[in-house]
Amino acid sequence: MKRRHRPVTIACAVHVIAFGVMLRDAHAQDKATCAHASEEAQDARRDGKLLDAKKKLLLCAAASCPAVVRTDIPSIVAMARDAAGRDLEGVMLSIDDQRVPLPLDGRAVELDPGWRVVRFERSGFVPARERVLVRQGEKNRTIVVALTPVDHAPAPAPPERAGPEAGGQPSRPLWPFVLAGAGVAMAGAGVILAVSGHGDAAQLQRECAPACGESAASAALTKWIVGWALIGVGATAGGIGTWFAFQPTGVQVQGSF
Repeated sequence: MKRRHRPVTIACAVHVIAFGVMLRDAHAQDKATCAHASEEAQDARRDGKLLDAKKKLLLCAAASCPAVVRTDIPSIVAMARDAAGRDLEGVMLSIDDQRVPLPLDGRAVELDPGWRVVRFERSGFVPARERVLVRQGEKNRTIVVALTPVDHAPAPAPPERAGPEAGGQPSRPLWPFVLAGAGVAMAGAGVILAVSGHGDAAQLQRECAPACGESAASAALTKWIVGWALIGVGATAGGIGTWFAFQPTGVQVQGSF
């Protein structure tokens, strides 16, 4: 009987030894995986990527591994209300343009520390954005926004006109430049006529005085008078136009001309 049971005993011993070797190899592999995950998690933690560090530490079989980072991961509790202060259902949340899978339901949302842009969206309401500084280790920070219905949203403000109040340079009116230019042209024509009349009178004085015809003398005198009249009107118009053209743009001149 003892000889008959000996092969069975040997086979059982072989299986036990093989199973022990498998357990040893599996344990060694788990230790290597945990060590590698722990190194990557430490790098992620130093970079402020606590959520990524938590995921890597969850690969570790040791129960104490995730506890290294779990206490540092901050979280927020986001809420959206209407104008009357009532909580709104069906509000979707996005953090740095990353959509949170489920609508707001009062549960905390974990995120990495740093500046974050939190966006609230609900059908029929104007989306709202909040830029917040999330601190490492800060838990269940409450962020509340009030959403405005689309039909009650304020109309966009009209574009501001450029002016001293807006910091812009207002445009100058065109008429002073036109008046100044016309005055210069008129004065120039007057100078030509006055010089021409004076020249005609001098020529008559040399050639036929005092027996010159009345018409010739009258024409020379008319040129001279009209020329000086144009000079006077042109100089006045040019001066007025120039004065208005270079006045400060915010000054309003009262009166009429």
